[in-house]
This record gives sequence, structure tokens and C-alpha cells, in this order.
Amino acid sequence: MRSVRNKTFGDGYCRMRFGIELLIFAIMVLCVTLAACEKKPTGKTHVFTCSEGTRVEVVFSEKRDRATMRIGDKSYKLTQIPAASGAKYSDGKVVFWNKGRGAYIEIGGEVVYDGCHLVE
Repeated sequence: MRSVRNKTFGDGYCRMRFGIELLIFAIMVLCVTLAACEKKPTGKTHVFTCSEGTRVEVVFSEKRDRATMRIGDKSYKLTQIPAASGAKYSDGKVVFWNKGRGAYIEIGGEVVYDGCHLVE
């Protein structure tokens, strides 16, 4: 019978593999930490009722540079974008615009909720 020797990669390979595993672990810890630090909406929920009777809830971040909007069971994380007047937030597909107590919502470039007004 012939004996078959196991090929080993040597000590250098083990050190390199350990280094890669350590790096992957560090990246995972960093990702979890950054996710925990994500700016979350704070403050009270602003409730709007639109002409169609739709209830829209919006919570703004502390700096008012982000907003989370909820319509029914759908939630949208929006970022403030330039507006000629009032405040405008978008995620690239959905737009929430408000000025004073009024608001409207666009989805896909089309106004779907109009005549919204602040009730709470």
C-alpha cells in the first residue's frame, strides 16, 4: 500500500487566512456600528389627511434633513432635496412636499395624493 501524504499550505498560509478572517470580522463590526448610528427620525409624528381621505404620517429627523413617511402599511425613507418653496423630500421615486400646513405626494413623477393638510 502506498501512503498518501496530506499537502499542507504552511505557516504563512495560516497567518494570511487568520488576517483575512480578522479583517472580515472588523468590517462586520463596523457595518453594525454604522447601522446603529444611522440618523433616525426623532420627534413627533405629523399626520396629514389628503383630499382622497388618505392618512399620511411623517416623522422628521432632528435636523429635518430626512423624513420617514408612512402611508398605510408602506414606509418610505426620504432625504431633503432642493425646493423652490417649502420643504421637499425624496428617495428618487417618491416625493413628499409640504409648505406650512399643506402637502402633496408624488410617486413615479405623478401626483397621487393632493390637497393634504396637517391635522396633528
